[in-house]
Amino acid sequence: MNNKSKDLVIILFLTFLAVIVWIGMGVYHNLNSSTIDEQLSIQVQPISPTFDNSTIAQVKQRQAVDPLYDIESATSSSSSRAPVPTITTSPESGITPSP
Repeated sequence: MNNKSKDLVIILFLTFLAVIVWIGMGVYHNLNSSTIDEQLSIQVQPISPTFDNSTIAQVKQRQAVDPLYDIESATSSSSSRAPVPTITTSPESGITPSP
């Protein structure tokens, strides 16, 4: 091997080693640092993995309920819409403009 090849192999090995150390430090940092506030982690409790099968069975046995109202379609004519109220103002009696 000539001198340039040896230098290239050394540079590639050191670069590979630096990348491996960089990735290892990133993984170590992510495993040891928490993004959850300490006060919040005290309040968080694990969820029980058991289900109440009788309640699930009762929910499955519920009857379907139809709503008592009908939703107006968006294509209904404007004549079936309720009239829009308007506000009319009248001048107050007793107040006259001064010249």
